[in-house]
Amino acid sequence: MTRLAEEACGVADLQRHLAIANRRVLVRALRQLEVDGLVQRTGSPDTAYCLTRSGVELAAILLQLADWQKRRRWAE
Repeated sequence: MTRLAEEACGVADLQRHLAIANRRVLVRALRQLEVDGLVQRTGSPDTAYCLTRSGVELAAILLQLADWQKRRRWAE
């Protein structure tokens, strides 16, 4: 999700960034995120995905959670 927070991305770009070997799995996940209202598909000329307002809000929360986890790991 953080990649989509930066910019709209096509499936191939997301697949490279996430190191997912199976394109079908990625597309299925993107479609579910679209149904959940977290991403939206942009159509022309090539299909790309970007975060919706809800997706942006969730990405911010997930980034805060990741930062918290990193701080906890270094504190121990």
